[in-house]
Amino acid sequence: MRRKLSFVSLAAFMLIVVCVPVMAAAEAPTSQQLSSNSPYNSPWSQWIQNKQTWDSMGIDSYEFTQINTCYCYYRELQIRVENDTVVSVKDLNTGTMLDPSNYATYTMDDYFQTILSAIWQAEIVQVQYDASYGYPSQVYIDWNSMIADEETSFTITSFNPL
Repeated sequence: MRRKLSFVSLAAFMLIVVCVPVMAAAEAPTSQQLSSNSPYNSPWSQWIQNKQTWDSMGIDSYEFTQINTCYCYYRELQIRVENDTVVSVKDLNTGTMLDPSNYATYTMDDYFQTILSAIWQAEIVQVQYDASYGYPSQVYIDWNSMIADEETSFTITSFNPL
């Protein structure tokens, strides 16, 4: 006697016979896949990989130069962070010391949080990370392409752990 296969039976058969072996054969991405132009090289996977690198360093005191660029200005800031707190900020264009409390969110952990928010909310997120330490070395975020001049763009140079 011949039985008719229901849709549910057919779907279960396909899942077991086709999908399970394919899923079992899948492997975690290799470092080559992560560094090449592949689906594994998404902003999210790059963020995870570099945040893990940064966290593994255990660096909570450091100094760096941040170069802010946008359509209207260019500004270089020398920022010193001690115990994950911004303690000094110097405007390298004028030589003026600035109030560090106005720059409290200028730590690497804060930058990682900003980038994470952008990955989920912004239209364009382009980030390059330092190969040794994992911190974001160049960042461009366009939160909304229909709004002019709300982009975020900065470069980090002269990074020195303290």
